[in-house]
Amino acid sequence: RSGSEAPRRAAVGWIALVVAVVAACAAGIGPDGRDRVLVVLPSRADEAQFGAVLRELRAHGYDVQVHAAASKTARLRDKGEYTCDVLMLLSPTASGGLGADLTSDEVLGFLDSGGSLLVVADVGYSKVVSKIVGGIGVELDAADCSVIDHGAVVDELDQGSHTFVRAGGCVSAGPIVSGSEALDCAGIAFRGVGAALHAGNELVESVAWGSPSAFSFQAKDGISEVPMATGKDVVLAAVLQTRSGGRAVYIGGLAPLRDEVMSDARLGADHARFVKSLFTWVCGERGVLRAENARHSQYPQGEVMPVYRVTDTVAFSVDVHEWDGALRSWVPFQADDMQVELTMLDPYVRARLRPDGNGTMSVVVTLPDVIGIYKFAVDYVRTGFSHVRLTVNLNVRPFWHNEFERFIPQAFPYYTSAFCMLIGALLFGFVLLFGSASVSADKPRDLSSRPTAAKIE
Repeated sequence: RSGSEAPRRAAVGWIALVVAVVAACAAGIGPDGRDRVLVVLPSRADEAQFGAVLRELRAHGYDVQVHAAASKTARLRDKGEYTCDVLMLLSPTASGGLGADLTSDEVLGFLDSGGSLLVVADVGYSKVVSKIVGGIGVELDAADCSVIDHGAVVDELDQGSHTFVRAGGCVSAGPIVSGSEALDCAGIAFRGVGAALHAGNELVESVAWGSPSAFSFQAKDGISEVPMATGKDVVLAAVLQTRSGGRAVYIGGLAPLRDEVMSDARLGADHARFVKSLFTWVCGERGVLRAENARHSQYPQGEVMPVYRVTDTVAFSVDVHEWDGALRSWVPFQADDMQVELTMLDPYVRARLRPDGNGTMSVVVTLPDVIGIYKFAVDYVRTGFSHVRLTVNLNVRPFWHNEFERFIPQAFPYYTSAFCMLIGALLFGFVLLFGSASVSADKPRDLSSRPTAAKIE
């Protein structure tokens, strides 16, 4: 009997192992299983030049599919469904197109539907790349213009044209950049086309920009007109977080992604760390927030009321978690800058939510002395984080007639006058009823002393 149980236990163990592996594969990397990455390169021969970033993605467990733009085998849709969760376009100069259906409209529609996009531009960019980059809020300079900086040149890589430059500033901390240590922005090397942000797009933000001496112009010509962008306005890299949950990363050149630059020891580790952080951020490993279970209750009773009364004290709470790609789980979101507004057309109360360390953020507010239908509104927009927008309605009624205070201090003078009138009326009635007259009614009055009028004769 014991011999028959051993194979059975072994079979159960193998089944459990298979189920665990399948569950882990189904879980994926992202919070909703977003682990399919489609990379479009100029040709399959270029795959070796971008080995560092591709190995980084595969090491994190992503299913990376590499296609050449020239072969036009890359498809964004198959039978009406998207074939990837993250689209990376590393072919900026492909004039013949990026794939079978990778048009600018299709790519931007993929982003609007909640997909993730990484697009790279460069000197001599194609029209389709220009439209895609413009759709995410970045305006490219002319195709023959490069970023030039005579004061911040990467001497180890530049060939005398001063187009291999160092970043003048960057977003040096999370959630864009992985790790707890701040990034040295001067260690980021760049060579590519100049660009600037669209003034009308409030969702796109620059994450790496030029130094005060940087400008965008033709590398071989002297400056004959005002450059399109100078100084901090020169965008080297930018990110976009859409309201629908999509993410986009713009990088202005292919050179920073190549292995010879990524592995150059003279640049230090900050350049490779920054580039890899952009690739993993667009895949959703950091900065993805989930807000749920928004609720309100009467404070301190904790009772959820269908209708509140004016000037009541109400507690508002919401559970906010952040996806940790390294742990592959949701962790409590720790931030002290999230606010909630109590609005009815206009905000009446604005308060800061306080985290408790377990993912719950709460605040206690006093309702205004105005009846109506209010809503608690949270609108959290920060660089690198997915947007948090939620509303919860609550009704506020006036005091019923039997809920007012019977005695209020402000009316004490009126109370005093009323009681004085009452006491005076009682005293007057008492005197009138029980008081004695000054002249007795039984005693005849003496009229002799009354003066009489003179007789008229």
